[in-house]
Amino acid sequence: GDYKIRVAHSFFGADHGYPYLFFERPQEALAPLADLGLGSSAGGLAYLEAAFPPEYRGNVFFCEWGRSVVRYRLERTGSAFAPVKEVEFAAGAENDPYGFKPTDVVVERDGSLIVVDWADGQRPKRGRARVYRIAYTGGSMQPAESQSSVSEREKAVDKTTELERWIKQLGSESYEQRIEAQTALERSGSAGKTALHEALRQERLGVRARFHAVWITARSGDQAAGEILFRIAQTDAEPRVRAQAVRALADLNDPVLTRHRLDAGRGDADFASRLATLLAWDADARIQLESIIGSSRLRWSGLPGSLRVHFNQADQALSHAAMQSLRRSENWSEIFKLLDEPEDQPIRVVALRALANQFQPEVVDGLIDRLREGVDFRRRAEHAETLTRVHKKPGAWTYWGYRPGLRPANTVAWEKTEAIEQALDRVLADPDRSVRLIALRGMQR
Repeated sequence: GDYKIRVAHSFFGADHGYPYLFFERPQEALAPLADLGLGSSAGGLAYLEAAFPPEYRGNVFFCEWGRSVVRYRLERTGSAFAPVKEVEFAAGAENDPYGFKPTDVVVERDGSLIVVDWADGQRPKRGRARVYRIAYTGGSMQPAESQSSVSEREKAVDKTTELERWIKQLGSESYEQRIEAQTALERSGSAGKTALHEALRQERLGVRARFHAVWITARSGDQAAGEILFRIAQTDAEPRVRAQAVRALADLNDPVLTRHRLDAGRGDADFASRLATLLAWDADARIQLESIIGSSRLRWSGLPGSLRVHFNQADQALSHAAMQSLRRSENWSEIFKLLDEPEDQPIRVVALRALANQFQPEVVDGLIDRLREGVDFRRRAEHAETLTRVHKKPGAWTYWGYRPGLRPANTVAWEKTEAIEQALDRVLADPDRSVRLIALRGMQR
């Protein structure tokens, strides 16, 4: 059918619209970075090594089973990424008797790619497959060295301490080496953390190193970690580092992770309020996105009020994160207040979408009250149409395999079904014809 290959930027709470929302109400789903048609994507990765030329670094590689290995070059825009184009990276020969069916790809320490190929699969017999190594042979780029050779050379040259060597290696162009250094510093105990934080204080770490310093700090178990991360989130000169610090702070305070329960409830409201202050002064969209997501993870009830004051961007990813975060706050009375904002305020549209499809008595009561009291015919139409979507609940979910059929009608009455029917009957006598039509179309849907 229409359910084909997409590249998505996925973050906590994101709804990419499967199976129905993507087509029915795309404005409520997070749109993909690419919608590519038929395919069968398998294993993938982000290329973070330095052995390939610059145009390949930071690319996302995926195996398209039965076709080729493809790549996507990511470019930041606002809080998220710009749309991407698919570029063929490696394909099989036309005369290959088995066909090229790549299923997974990994990066070796030297920066080369290892691709596994299904090959003939079950024809004529099981078990025939292939493994490819793809390396860059041009230029003078050197593969990442093993830590033993790096250590021996550095010992001979600068006689620095082992900890200082690991800290220096956090800035390596090689992701493998950076992770090795991060792991070593995490295992080095308080001495390693002290040396790292001193290097941070003296501003001796580059951007790459500071990325890893954020996660070393977050995983240290030190009670001071939160304050160090807040300081990074507020003062680091690089927005990407500040965004990582906000994400790490959310990790440390997420009630699911701290209480080890999926139904852990709300997080610490005081911490959430402090996290939300980053929305107030940091204009970078990436930090705003991470702050909103962090508030969502904490299910902070104060988020609607904070967004009313500080949300002023119409960035699609930011708007989607705000919509989902408002739902998780469950502070419906404050969300309804956002509907009173002027038409040109982005948060008003976000709040209306947050109320959509919510089978909550408080939401239904609020919509009915506004229908009865509303003066603006456009807003009455919005509230009526929103009510039609929760008149009844969906029936039992039926497994559909790979492709769902059309959405079935909602069939299950609930405690607000009768009240919604009465309210919509009154709408059909609305003095404005456009309101009546929108309500009728919603009821037909």
